[in-house]
Amino acid sequence: MSDITRYLHTSVSDAKISLEGNLQANPAGAALDALALLEALQDREGQTSRRKVAASALRKASKALAESEELDKHGVAAGDYYAEIPTGELREWVQMTVDDDPAKAAREMLATLTGLRGEHGTASRRKILAAGIGKAAKALTEEATLCTG
Repeated sequence: MSDITRYLHTSVSDAKISLEGNLQANPAGAALDALALLEALQDREGQTSRRKVAASALRKASKALAESEELDKHGVAAGDYYAEIPTGELREWVQMTVDDDPAKAAREMLATLTGLRGEHGTASRRKILAAGIGKAAKALTEEATLCTG
């Protein structure tokens, strides 16, 4: 996990510029930063704008990974259930894991998505995972809002 204090101790617009700049160079790193920021903001009040910026960056990074044709040198880890579940059942599994623990689900789906990027025949699986990460980002933003409201 990267040092996210730079996103916590700067203006929201500067945090957005930094996350989006990182997104261009390293979508997987930007996604991890955005997810870490969302997790760090869970117990903080009055951070609605920063949460929305982090959620948006996470969604954009996952979409960039899903659309990437660059092959990951490490590929998918053995035993990765997001990569092994039949595509027809994947949407249901994604929703169930997001409902259970959105941060954990996003982290796991992000790892799978990073490993699958550019793999032939995985386009629909990558789109499902990117959508699942978007749902997790939304859940983390809403959960934080409900807890502080």
